[in-house]
Amino acid sequence: MNHSVGDGSSFWHFFNSLSEIFNSQGETIDNNNNNNYLLCLKNPPIFRQVFSPLYSLPFSEPDEFISGTKSPVLKERMFHFSSETMRSLKSKANQDCGTTKIFLFSR
Repeated sequence: MNHSVGDGSSFWHFFNSLSEIFNSQGETIDNNNNNNYLLCLKNPPIFRQVFSPLYSLPFSEPDEFISGTKSPVLKERMFHFSSETMRSLKSKANQDCGTTKIFLFSR
């Protein structure tokens, strides 16, 4: 069992309670000719109720801790290459990749 689910003593109590249920004979209750069994644990678990918050935060309203971010200004760049430069780049890419399947998209 993962420790985030429960600690060792909780698991041990659960394991012993489950064993007690399976080993118990119980009292037979005659309910419309159905044989039902009443099983009671010797040590039932006791759950403490927690009413106070586990952590007290220094703020109470969502506006106090949620803030929007502004998008950065983007710069647009345009590159213009001559057809000679594009052919040179294409042949260099073909040699580097060992292929001839790199295409130029031209208008």
